[in-house]
Amino acid sequence: HVVPVRWNCEVEVFGRVIAPGHLIHADKHGFLVIPPEDEARLLEAARFMDANECNTLIAAARSCHGLAPRAAMRHLDRAWEAFGATTRKQFGQRGEW
Repeated sequence: HVVPVRWNCEVEVFGRVIAPGHLIHADKHGFLVIPPEDEARLLEAARFMDANECNTLIAAARSCHGLAPRAAMRHLDRAWEAFGATTRKQFGQRGEW
């Protein structure tokens, strides 16, 4: 059974229609299509999330050296909460954070 290859056309992946030119984010959790109206803000959002992670989670992980395991986990939990709070404040919605 030969399936023809087509270019520059819409495809459906797991029930989601993807058109030529759509931006897609994919990782181990799955994929999403960036809505065209959000494309202009994508770089700003990525820079914000990178800075937020550096200022909260990565900073907390780097400062755990020498802490007892439970104290380190509490420290990381507080950083995770700060990461989520900062993200919700910026974007005003819930996400995986």
